Amino acid sequence: MKFFRRADEMEMSINFKAMRLAYVFENAALLVWAVISQIKGYSPIIQTTIILIQNIIFFGSQLYMKRKMAKEKKDKHENKIKVLRKELGLRQEDVANRVGVTRQTIIAIENDRYDPTLELAMKLAQLLNTPVEEIFQLDK
Repeated sequence: MKFFRRADEMEMSINFKAMRLAYVFENAALLVWAVISQIKGYSPIIQTTIILIQNIIFFGSQLYMKRKMAKEKKDKHENKIKVLRKELGLRQEDVANRVGVTRQTIIAIENDRYDPTLELAMKLAQLLNTPVEEIFQLDK
């Protein structure tokens, strides 16, 4: 019997936001505690150690989850933007200007490092005269 199911992208995003908010709140509380301890003449070694350990755990887990998500995401889909763009004789810069994003965004989409928003995907489909579902395809 399975007790835990895999979280989808939306749940992962919500978890990341909650984790960042908790991290900021806890760091702020620990810093206030350290400052008060320093003012009272106590050594803030405990607070500093807690902050250091917390930062190591937070950034380590964030790095791990980003790598894990990127690895899982890598095999899920492919897009045909680069091929369609070249067929129309457009440069990355031309596409970027026409859809209102930077050239770096187009590069990231072409290399599957960034998934465009629905609005951007529809603008790209319109520009490339191709239905969205033909540009972005899920692997089977």
